Amino acid sequence: MAGIIGAIGSVYKALRSALTRTGVNVGGTADYPRVEIHSIVESAWLDKGSVKTITCIVECISDRRMQDVLDMNEENLKRMLGDSLNLGKDWYVFGIVAGQVQELTETTDTKAILYRLLQNVTIYVERITE
Repeated sequence: MAGIIGAIGSVYKALRSALTRTGVNVGGTADYPRVEIHSIVESAWLDKGSVKTITCIVECISDRRMQDVLDMNEENLKRMLGDSLNLGKDWYVFGIVAGQVQELTETTDTKAILYRLLQNVTIYVERITE
C-alpha cells in the first residue's frame, strides 16, 4: 500500500534508471563525471487526491571542464523529457518541467577544480486507480 500513498520512491528509481549510462556515474560514488539526484520533495495531494508534484535537483559534476556538465545536463534532459518515466503500476507521469539552472565552479580541499550544474526539475504524477 505504501507505493500508492507516496510517489517519491517510484520517481527516484525511474530517474536513476533513465539517467544511468556508460561513462557517467549516477549517485553513490566519488568518481567523475557524475550525476546526482537530490533535494527531492513530494507535494501534498493536489486535484482531489490524485495528483502530486515531485521536485528535485539533478546535478552534474565533472573534474575536467564546464562543457562536460553542460553536455551531461543536455543528455539528462533528453532522457527525462523524451519518453515518459516508467513509474510502475501505481503512478504515471503526465508532465515534466525543467526549471532554473545554476552553474558552479569550486575548488576542493585537494585543490582540484570541480564543475557543477544544478538543474531544477518538477515532475507531475497522477495516481492510477482501478
